[in-house]
Amino acid sequence: MVQVATSINITFCLLSAIVTTLSIVAYFCYSNPFYYYDFILKNWKLNPITELRLSYDQKCEENEILLSHYLFPGTVAGCNCFKSYDMKYGFLIQPCNEDQLLSGCKDVPPVSQRNFDYFIDPSYQRRFHLCGTQDKSYNFYDFGRFNDCPQGYKKCGSEDYFVCTKNKKCPIYEIGYQDEKEQTTNEYLTFEGGLSLWYNRESSNKMPFVETRIGEADICKDETLIPYDQVVRPEDYPLMNQKKTGCEKDPRYKFIYKISEEQFYSINDSNDLPQKLPMFIVNNYYVRWGLYHRGYIQWKQQCYGEVFEKFINLKPQQAGILNFLMITMIIQILTFIGIGFLSNCISIFKKNRPFQERNLKLNILSVFINLILTGVLLKKWSDQVDFAKSIKNLSCIDKDSDSLTLNVISELADNLESNTYIIIQKIFAVLIISLFYIVLIKLAVVIVRRHKNQLADSNNKKQDQVIQLVDINYKKQEENENFFMNLN
Repeated sequence: MVQVATSINITFCLLSAIVTTLSIVAYFCYSNPFYYYDFILKNWKLNPITELRLSYDQKCEENEILLSHYLFPGTVAGCNCFKSYDMKYGFLIQPCNEDQLLSGCKDVPPVSQRNFDYFIDPSYQRRFHLCGTQDKSYNFYDFGRFNDCPQGYKKCGSEDYFVCTKNKKCPIYEIGYQDEKEQTTNEYLTFEGGLSLWYNRESSNKMPFVETRIGEADICKDETLIPYDQVVRPEDYPLMNQKKTGCEKDPRYKFIYKISEEQFYSINDSNDLPQKLPMFIVNNYYVRWGLYHRGYIQWKQQCYGEVFEKFINLKPQQAGILNFLMITMIIQILTFIGIGFLSNCISIFKKNRPFQERNLKLNILSVFINLILTGVLLKKWSDQVDFAKSIKNLSCIDKDSDSLTLNVISELADNLESNTYIIIQKIFAVLIISLFYIVLIKLAVVIVRRHKNQLADSNNKKQDQVIQLVDINYKKQEENENFFMNLN
């Protein structure tokens, strides 16, 4: 039994170590799958635009928001050695040191961030601020929870894509430059050159307009990145605080019209940049800066209400699951130290230690607790994965008009299903194997004990039979002795 006890201790020591290690790895290898999901919720929390205004001389009013805005990221200090005696230094992204200054290099002072708040009309005559008035009574994040508009609200849009407002007018859905206008409308803003910026308040397959962006090229799917035209400009200026980059484009932003880079910098009072920044080029012919707009990211009416509520709560739900994962990891570490290590691992090194059923009971308790916790965790996580996958089947998003959002949600489901989720499944499998192993050991203990009891019962019966025979013989001997004494 000593060898059996040692074998059991080794097995449970290894199982405890494996489960604890996998639990720690599962927690710390978790990566945030909600990066692009957050951009969707951010978009839904915006208020729709109800009015547009061109402001030529003044900034937007207090009740308006600026829609023609780009933040020039500024530059860091550098060192220009291209005109020095020693060309080995080149152009450095750091201030010049003493040797470089002596060789003829020149310090390039940093340039702070700048707000590019002006755009120019298509006839290139006068710069303007594009100002918008928001409908503060509505945002899709709050109202997507309802299957219909509350009482006192006007319903705008179509049955598939509707919004609610307390205003008399519905919000703006589309914006277009006059030559690109596709739908009949009687609302427009006239530039001083005579051309117009048209907009309408009706759409059967779109959500209201909520935001604008200005970009050198099409707008990036990742809103933290600044796109640029890689064909015209192979790389961005090296001293930029945030460099423009190639990126996956976001087709949900609709193009309005473009102007040249020289015009864009000039109307925003930044013609001084090429003088302050060596080799900084403002391109007049090939680089174009565009004005883009985007509406609410689409979500069909059939998925309003409960499905929408569940979708916007995916991230908080996952945060709760991660907290549960942390609790499970801590309990598994404690059970490893308290039971796996002290009861099993240390016992391996104790010689001639007999099998103790108390250790087996402790191991059963440890495996049972961890199996329940891991099972609950796996079920919660699996529900998250299944729901994220179901969005595609529920047709909440039209795959033809907004394949990008559908891909974002598919990637979310795939990311939820990888790494940590797979490790949790492995932990659950190890615990199932452990439970099966414990059951086998318990059965073996019961069988051995029953066999011992049967042997003991058999031996006891034989002893009883021997005793009975002895008693019988003793009685016969007494009878014989009495018989012979009576004869005498």
